[in-house]
Amino acid sequence: MLSVLFQGLKVNYTSQKAICRGRSDSRACNENFPNSHIVLPDKTTVKNSVGKCIRPNVCECKQEGFYSAGSFCNICSPINNCDLEYCTTKTNQRCRRCEGLVADKSWYRAYIISTDKRLCINNTVYWDGWIDDDSGIAIYELEIFSMKSVGNELMIDKRVFDTKTTLKSQQFNLTVPGVYSVILAAVDKAGNIRLARRCLIFDDNSETRKECEEKYQNSPRGSCYCYCTPAFGCYLQHFQVKPGVSLDKGTGLIQGKHQGVHNYDYYIEVNVMNNAKLYSTLTYKITIDTSPPHVGVVHDGRYDEPEVDYQPDRNLQAHWEGFSDKESGVRYYHYGFSTRCLTAEDFHFEIRNTLDIHESSVTHATWLAPTDGQYYITVVAYNAAIQPSQPVCSDGVVIDSTQP
Repeated sequence: MLSVLFQGLKVNYTSQKAICRGRSDSRACNENFPNSHIVLPDKTTVKNSVGKCIRPNVCECKQEGFYSAGSFCNICSPINNCDLEYCTTKTNQRCRRCEGLVADKSWYRAYIISTDKRLCINNTVYWDGWIDDDSGIAIYELEIFSMKSVGNELMIDKRVFDTKTTLKSQQFNLTVPGVYSVILAAVDKAGNIRLARRCLIFDDNSETRKECEEKYQNSPRGSCYCYCTPAFGCYLQHFQVKPGVSLDKGTGLIQGKHQGVHNYDYYIEVNVMNNAKLYSTLTYKITIDTSPPHVGVVHDGRYDEPEVDYQPDRNLQAHWEGFSDKESGVRYYHYGFSTRCLTAEDFHFEIRNTLDIHESSVTHATWLAPTDGQYYITVVAYNAAIQPSQPVCSDGVVIDSTQP
């Protein structure tokens, strides 16, 4: 307490501390995090934040791995395979020291400085099947080299990883995207060596399948056709193009030629080039057919037998012939049995919800009638342009199972 005398008036001053979270003591900004921790450079594990309340509900946090969240010192969000995180807000965390084994010995550890949390990727290489019937395998030597692209040739640049082990797997970290050469040497107890080599591509920028599916989720054929490559990420395999109409060449369909002419052939050519400058060409022919198929004749009964007008059993049989299409050919037929001749409206795609309408690629049909009576079969032919012919009806069959 400080006392000051002003012309006979005594005034007492008491020093006040800033209040954070309703507290003014030295531990007001501190917080315990039982489910998380920070590993300091000296390998000390810290679960408690320490800070100083400098203004009302404003904490100063200078401890590594923690940041000021206003009235208290919060811990940086964890990053996989990272021992020391750094952040100044809740969302901008970065890794200052990635974890990684560099030797198959206890207490040997290396830490790689990184400014991007994506670079803390824990990779593991596995191998199996190596045997030596004479002296046995003594040790494995694993080396990883970064490879530098020069024109069309990959040249060895530098060794980024080197270790010896008796195990059949090894963890390692990569920090720079690129192409790497992984070389494994198996050494037997007599000193003989056998080598194996694989190439590894490390890419932290290409979009993933999830990003591809989100990008193309509204595409006409959906996003389930995303295809991912190890070198250049993911892309959609199916495309839908609707070119515009223009007077300028190379910008779409040419004005005046954008509509097809009946019985003319048109060709669509698609050229696809990959990132290696290799390309494939697909040419597809389309024939314009604006005319429906020509109608034929529908018969009651079997092939090569007289026309049936009356029969005692309810198993109806029919066949048809003469339907044709000069331009694109007949693709399939729709037929239906009924107590009347069916109309074109009965065969319309939108209302074809009855079991009495069937699709067929052959020119005959059978049907079991529910009761006695007179029945007809109606046939419609469709060409390759999915244009229907006019319905053609048989002259009908009378089913009479009663005795005279």
